[in-house]
Amino acid sequence: MGEHTQYQGDTIKIGTCENMYYLRADQRHLVPEYDFALDVERFRFPFPDEDDIEPGAFEDHGRGVKIPGYALPETLSGDEHGIVQFIASAGYNVCLPCPEGPNQIEGLKVHRNGWNGAPVVRQQALRGGLWVTLVSCGACGCLHRLDTITDAEPVIEAFLTEAARTEWRRSSDDWDAVNDRWSDGPTNYADELVHGETHRAFLLKMAERITAGYMPQGVRVPA
Repeated sequence: MGEHTQYQGDTIKIGTCENMYYLRADQRHLVPEYDFALDVERFRFPFPDEDDIEPGAFEDHGRGVKIPGYALPETLSGDEHGIVQFIASAGYNVCLPCPEGPNQIEGLKVHRNGWNGAPVVRQQALRGGLWVTLVSCGACGCLHRLDTITDAEPVIEAFLTEAARTEWRRSSDDWDAVNDRWSDGPTNYADELVHGETHRAFLLKMAERITAGYMPQGVRVPA
């Protein structure tokens, strides 16, 4: 069921059931007429490059940002890995246990080619007085809740480590957009290398905003 409310005189969609895909937690005050059930609802993560987007105007409702070098734990907090559908151009399809999960079919080998199943940061939720981060499997979409700052530290460290790798300037020609990382090929140092600095700042902000949710008073307005 779609969730709708009023914003600046217009009716906007902010989510579906408990998922506020089109609203960040720090935007709740902009839609005061909506009665939130904060103990169950999940909000869009405050991605740093979306600070200027108004409630209801987010285009990619299921956006997630890849966590560099991070793997989901074998035991998730609530969810379990689901099913992934595989489709062949000849007209076949088969549903199999998520290749990123522990429940694999004996003898079955799933190869990765153009793989995009890495864990991603996706949402925030108010749990236990904290704005905890929810990460998702990039393959099947199952959620894993980082209940404490200790749970979140590996994800925070993953973004900080990738930011350190990106600290030195690189050419935008070396950015591998498909895999969301720098390529291993030769580097062209001739241009202004703006993309590298922008990406590094983004990674640092991701780490800051995850951390902020576990601080006293939680997340209010992004830094």
